[in-house]
Amino acid sequence: MFPYKHGMPVFSHDSGFYWGELDRETVAGLLDPKRSVAFYIRQELPRKDKALAAYLEQYVFDNKRAGWKYWLPLERSGRILDFGCGWGALSLSLAPHCAELWVADAVPERAAITLKRAAEYGYRHLRACATSGWPRLPFADATFDLVVLNGVLEWIPSSIKGDPREIQHRFLREVSRVLQPSGQLALGIDNRFGVGYFMGKREEHTKLKYISLLPRSLARVYHRLMKKEEYRSFTYGRAALARMLKTSGLSELRYLCTYPDYREFDRVLDLDDRQQVAAAFTPRSRIGKIKAFIVRHVGGIKWLSDSFLVIAAKSGSHPKRCFYEQLLDRHVTSAPLRAAGWALERYRLTPAGNVLIQFRPAAGSGSRLLTLPVDEKAGSRLERAVANRRTLQHVLPDAMMPPVTSGVFEKVPYVIEAFFPGTKADDPALAMGEQKARETLTAFQDSVTYARGTFRAETFFGESVTAAFLRECFGPDAIPPALMAFYRKDHETLVGPIHGDFHAGNVLVQPVTGETRLIDWDLADMSGLPLWDALNLWTHSRYEQTRDWTAVFQTACVILLDPANDSWLQSYGQRVALHETDIIIGCLTFPLRQWSNKMRYGDGRGKVITNDLAPVFHELIGAIARMPNQELRKSGRDKCSPF
Repeated sequence: MFPYKHGMPVFSHDSGFYWGELDRETVAGLLDPKRSVAFYIRQELPRKDKALAAYLEQYVFDNKRAGWKYWLPLERSGRILDFGCGWGALSLSLAPHCAELWVADAVPERAAITLKRAAEYGYRHLRACATSGWPRLPFADATFDLVVLNGVLEWIPSSIKGDPREIQHRFLREVSRVLQPSGQLALGIDNRFGVGYFMGKREEHTKLKYISLLPRSLARVYHRLMKKEEYRSFTYGRAALARMLKTSGLSELRYLCTYPDYREFDRVLDLDDRQQVAAAFTPRSRIGKIKAFIVRHVGGIKWLSDSFLVIAAKSGSHPKRCFYEQLLDRHVTSAPLRAAGWALERYRLTPAGNVLIQFRPAAGSGSRLLTLPVDEKAGSRLERAVANRRTLQHVLPDAMMPPVTSGVFEKVPYVIEAFFPGTKADDPALAMGEQKARETLTAFQDSVTYARGTFRAETFFGESVTAAFLRECFGPDAIPPALMAFYRKDHETLVGPIHGDFHAGNVLVQPVTGETRLIDWDLADMSGLPLWDALNLWTHSRYEQTRDWTAVFQTACVILLDPANDSWLQSYGQRVALHETDIIIGCLTFPLRQWSNKMRYGDGRGKVITNDLAPVFHELIGAIARMPNQELRKSGRDKCSPF
C-alpha cells in the first residue's frame, strides 16, 4: 500500500523528500481551502521577501511560460502528463487542451497546490500524484498522448543514488513506455554547451562558472571542492541528448530554441530552419549584425543555443502535426503538406499573452499573421478585439485592417490577417515614433463622432468595482464624501468610441513610408471618454521611464487644467473642444479605468495605479467645486453615437 498525502497517492521512492521555494510548513498551509495562493504571494509575501515574491509571481502565475504549446499536437480528446508540475503554471495553460491532465511532482505539496489552483480555475479533469518516477512511473503502458518535462530531467537524480546519467536514461525509457504509439514528449533543458557558459555565465543548477563545459570527471571534482557535495544535475549538448533519446526509444522531431531562455521567453524558433533563425533576430549594432550573419550562414546556434525545447516521438511512429500546423493546413491548403501550403517565418509571444505566428502562403502575396491566445483570459480579449474591430473597421480602413478570417479551432479562438512589417512607435530607435502615435490618435478621433451625453462612473464601472477602488486608494474609513458623490452622480460630458488602450506600443509604423497600423482593440469601448485615450498615451511612455505612475498622472492633470500650458496634451484638449468640466471628469475617472483594467484583465497588481494616489485626488477634489450643478433629465438628453 502506498501512503496518501493531501488527498493523493505518494509513489515516490523517498516520501520524505522535499524541495521548494518556501518551507514545507508554509506550502502546506497554502492548501487550506480558506487560504488563497494568489493573496499570499501578492499581498503577504512581499512584506517579508520582495525578491522571492517577484520570482513566484512569474513562476506561478505567468501562463506565457507555456507559450511554446502550439508546437505540440494538442487535442481536446487527449491525455497529458505534466511531470515536475511545480506550482502549476504550465499545467493550467495546458488544461484547456485535453480531456484528462495528470500533474505529478516528487514533492506532494507542489502537486497538491497545482490541483487546488486548477479547482479554483474550474478545471475538474485534473488528477494528481506524488512520484519521483523511480524506479517506475505509476502509469500503465501507452497512457498519454503527451508528456511534458520542463526543467525536470536534470533534477531527476537529485534524490536517487547511482550514476546520474543512467538514472536519467532509465527515466526517459519510462517516459517512452507510458506514451501512446503516436505520443510526443516536450523536453525543456539547458544546453550543456550554451554560448552563455563560454562567456562566463554561471550554470543555473550549480551556480558555478564553466562547470558544464568541463569533462564530467573534472566537473565532479570541481563541484565537490566548491559545493562539498556530489555533482548530479547533468545537462547535455545536442548530440549527447539525441543519443540518450534514441536509446530510450524516442526520436527527436524538432530542436526548438525558446529565446532568451526556456523559463521566460518572447520567441520560439526551429534551430534547423535558418530562415526562422534569420527572422528571429534583427540587431541594429555592427557587432550584432556580424553575429547575426554568422548565425544565419554558419548555423552554430543549433549547437550553442543556451537551452533546448526538444519535441520527440516514439521511434518508428507517425507523429501528428502540431496545433498551429493543423490549423494553417485547414485554412491555407487542402493537402497537409507544409511545402505546398505555407512556410513558417516567426513564432513570437506578446506581453498580453498572445502567440503571433507569421507565415507565408505558397500561393498569394505577402506574409500573414496567425494570432492564438496563451490562456482563456487572453482568448476572451482576442474575441473582444475581433468584435470591436469589425464594429469600427470603417473608421480607419487603412490603419485598421479587418481580419482575413477568424474562428475557433479545437476550442481555441484565432485570427488570421495580413502581416504589417512595422516597428512599434515606442521603439527608441524610431525617431518619429511618438509623433506618429499622436497623429494616429488624431486620425482616429477625427474619424469618429463624439457627442454630449450622460456619464456616471459608478454605473459605467460597477458599484462594487468603484467601491473597491476607493477603499484601496483611501482605506475603508477615509474615502472623501465629495469624491464618492462625484462617482455616483450623472454628468454631462463628451462621450464616444475610444481605443481603450492607446499607447505608442500599440501603434505600428513602417519606418520607410511612415504608414501606421493601430493594434490591440480588446479594450475598445463605444461610449468612453475621449480624454482617456490621450491620458493613456501620455502616461504610458512616461511611466516606462520613471516607474512612478502617480507622479506622471499628476503632471498630466496639471497640464490639462492650466490653459496657459504650452504642451501637446493641452493642445489636444483644445482641439477636441474639451470643456474644463470634461477635463475634470476625465481626470477623476481615468485612474479608476486603469485600475479596473489591471485588476480585470491584467496581473491583478492594481497598486501600480492606487499607490500614493490619495493626495492627487484630494487636489482634484477642489476642482469638483468649479463644475456646474448639472441636473440631467432622464429623457431628452443627447445620447452618444458610436460612429
